[in-house]
Amino acid sequence: MNDATRSDLTDEAKAQKERVASNVNGVVDKAGQQRERAVEGAHNVADRVRDRASDAPGSDKAAEVAQDAAERVKTGAEYVRDRDFSSMGNAVVSSVKNNPVKAAIAGAIGALLIALKLRSGSDDSESEAQ
Repeated sequence: MNDATRSDLTDEAKAQKERVASNVNGVVDKAGQQRERAVEGAHNVADRVRDRASDAPGSDKAAEVAQDAAERVKTGAEYVRDRDFSSMGNAVVSSVKNNPVKAAIAGAIGALLIALKLRSGSDDSESEAQ
């Protein structure tokens, strides 16, 4: 391979690297925007729950539970806002490694809930077809 060909290949590799980096940056920016929208949505939900809890007639205990739920939603939203996706993924992996039995149980419960939801969805579509 002569020097001119090697130089052309090097230039092309650099150009490809820059295009890939640009695409990755675009994806990261969009993910950040989506994350921010999700955080804002969670804050709005928490505010609505808090407002409805304070306006709802009934027991103070129900209002207290709703207030606590709203606060947990906001705390979760701030957790998402303050961390990048990589650190959240690492935290999940670490938690699973440290608590494998709990993780397996949570996974089984999640799979069961998904299966029940899918099953109820297929039951609904079957009854609509009849």
